[in-house]
Amino acid sequence: MIKVIKGIILILIVVILLSTVVVKSFAEDNIILNRIKGEVYYKKSSWLIFSSGWIRLTESANIKPGDLIKTSNGAKAEVTFANQAKVLIKSDSKLKLLKNKGKNINLKRVKLTIGEIIVKFIHEASGSTEFEVETPSAVAGVRGTLFSVKVNKEQEVQVLVDEGKVEVNNSAGRVLLTRGNMAKVSSPNNKARLSKFTNKDKKEWNKEKKWIKKTKEWSKEVKEKKKENARKNKNNQGNGKNIGKDNKGNSNKENAKNNRSQDKNNNGNNDNKSRNNGNSGKSHRGSSNNGKSKGK
Repeated sequence: MIKVIKGIILILIVVILLSTVVVKSFAEDNIILNRIKGEVYYKKSSWLIFSSGWIRLTESANIKPGDLIKTSNGAKAEVTFANQAKVLIKSDSKLKLLKNKGKNINLKRVKLTIGEIIVKFIHEASGSTEFEVETPSAVAGVRGTLFSVKVNKEQEVQVLVDEGKVEVNNSAGRVLLTRGNMAKVSSPNNKARLSKFTNKDKKEWNKEKKWIKKTKEWSKEVKEKKKENARKNKNNQGNGKNIGKDNKGNSNKENAKNNRSQDKNNNGNNDNKSRNNGNSGKSHRGSSNNGKSKGK
């Protein structure tokens, strides 16, 4: 019985330690879920035996890869990935935040199983960071852009691009979408069909123009802040170099001054030695002459 209890305690300790490591690693992502309107729910992923149930979101919550999000009819929510991306989750949607692939910690991934999302990704702010949206029929890879992904009940996927480029790929191949283009994928084995925005698509897109405008302003602020930080870092590095140069210059000047003083002292000592030697010589000659006089 004691061995069983010790085993259970050991398992609990291991689970707690693993949970702590996972939470700490994902805390750096700083992912926040905000409710815009309606009923929004999320489910936390867990290492424990009993996973949590759906939690109704009142205002906002910190979430991490592995968590699930769903919106009810007429509801909307927003996910913010620090200063990298914003995702608008529309009505009747289900989204999962996926964990990173292997050691690529800069890859942000979500999986849309039903519904529609709009993504604004800031490539300039995240350096080598990438963003992917997985669906039942294809994967949309982002290259710094504003786009939407929709999945219907038949698992058909539609991708629209308003800014930048998006690569849509599945087992049938891959296509590259640019601004004003869209792609439809009927199944994982069918290649995406390309077309232009229709009036109906534009009308649907314009329904979210308020959020899109606000997100573009946020994107602009993030980019300006990043440029400002880059300038500050550059100036700090420049100041460091100038300080080093000044110190080096002052050091050289001080050394030169000390060398001149030393040379001056050495010259003075040499002059004194010469005078002393001269006086010594005179004294010696005087003594010699006195000796001669005495001899005479």
